[in-house]
Amino acid sequence: MGFVTGSIRLFYLTQLKNDLKYKIMLIAEAKTDMAKAATDLIGVGTDLDPDSPIVKDMKARREKLEIMSKELDAKMVLYKSKLEAVDSEINEVKGMVKEGAQNEFKYKL
Repeated sequence: MGFVTGSIRLFYLTQLKNDLKYKIMLIAEAKTDMAKAATDLIGVGTDLDPDSPIVKDMKARREKLEIMSKELDAKMVLYKSKLEAVDSEINEVKGMVKEGAQNEFKYKL
C-alpha cells in the first residue's frame, strides 16, 4: 500500500472509528434513559392493587424496556468489537503509510 492509498484508507478508518464511538455513546445514553424510566415505573403504582390493569400495563412496559436494554447491549458489544477491529487496522495502516512515505520520499541521487 502506497503513501497516498494508505492515507486515504487511514482517513476512512478514522471516520469509521469516530462513527462507531458516536454510536456507542448514543447507546450508553439510551440505556441511561431507559434505566431511569424503568426505575420510575417501579416507583409508580406501589400503592395500587397488583391485579389492576394499570399495574399490569406498567409491568409490561418495564419488561419491554428490559428487552430493549438487552438489544442495546448486544448492539454495544457488536460496535465495540468492530471498534477493536478498526483500531487494529488503523495501527497496521499507519505502519504501511509510514513505510510508504519512507519509500516514496527517499532522496535519490
